[in-house]
Amino acid sequence: MHTLAHTQEEGNIPYVVDNGVGAFETDPGRIADTLARWLAPGNTAELRAMSSRSKRLGRPRAVYDIVTDLAELASTLGAAARLPAAAKGARCGRQGGNAMPMAA
Repeated sequence: MHTLAHTQEEGNIPYVVDNGVGAFETDPGRIADTLARWLAPGNTAELRAMSSRSKRLGRPRAVYDIVTDLAELASTLGAAARLPAAAKGARCGRQGGNAMPMAA
């Protein structure tokens, strides 16, 4: 990784680095050095170890789990989840907007 989109990638960098599945550098020379080390002839052990750790960290069904959680949340909210944003705002004492209904 060589850059980050603030708030979007901030948690990914320590996760990748701390779990030994990648590196983070901003300096082009250090990026090149890291890649050269990883891709050097005979350095298959480091890449294989990184690959193995990556596979253990992988969550190939994560997107399905997220969709299931969102569907359950929508079901729990029932009709309130289907109200237009303006109606939700009015229920909270606000005009328009995308305010969430207040829990009782």
